[in-house]
Order: sequence, then C-alpha cells, then structure tokens
Amino acid sequence: MDCPACNEKLAPTSYEGVRVTRCKTCEGYWLGAKELDEIKKKRGKKFAQKDIVKMKVLKEWKVLEAEKETGRKCPKCEEAMARVHYDGIPGLVIEKCVKNCGIWLDRGELEKIQIAEETK
Repeated sequence: MDCPACNEKLAPTSYEGVRVTRCKTCEGYWLGAKELDEIKKKRGKKFAQKDIVKMKVLKEWKVLEAEKETGRKCPKCEEAMARVHYDGIPGLVIEKCVKNCGIWLDRGELEKIQIAEETK
C-alpha cells in the first residue's frame, strides 16, 4: 500500500506489540479498528504530565463533528478519506476511510489518542 500523505510505500511494523502499517518517510500510521482497539488497551507507553493536562483541557471544548474530504486516498480502497475529530476532541483531527477500511494517523496522533484514552 502507498502512504496517503506522501505516496511512499507503507511497511509493516510493531507498535506496543501490535502489528501496524507505517510510513518510514512521514512517520504516519495506517490502522484498522482492531489494531487501534488493541493499542488503546495497552498502557505500556508513558506520557509527560504536560501532555496529559493538554488533552484534558482539549476534551472540555465542544466541537461540531464535521466530515470533510481531505484529498488523501485510502491506501486499501482508493476512496477519499474524511477528516474528523477523534472522539469529538478538538485538536485531535484524524483521517478515516469513508468505507471504514481504517484510519490514517499523521506523526504524533497515535500518541495523542493513547493520552486521550488514558485520561477518560
């Protein structure tokens, strides 16, 4: 599969013991729902207190859930992906396949999702 962000080849790798697909060039991740659920259950990675506080503040803001096409294509089905707020959190905007093949996370977004899950 090709990276939806920079068109380089995606490669399999491991993140917290979960097999995922990653772009070595832009450091983004392609995940299916199963992989994301497995990662969210893990608590191996430690985060700075300032990042946890930032996420708690972001969660308090209210945003409208508005899907907008990004121009990026799903690496599996080639359909356009939509930009959405992850779990309604402003500042945590991810891209998802409109056919639900998976989600694309730019560099740093997977860690933000983990912090968001740990501060629930």
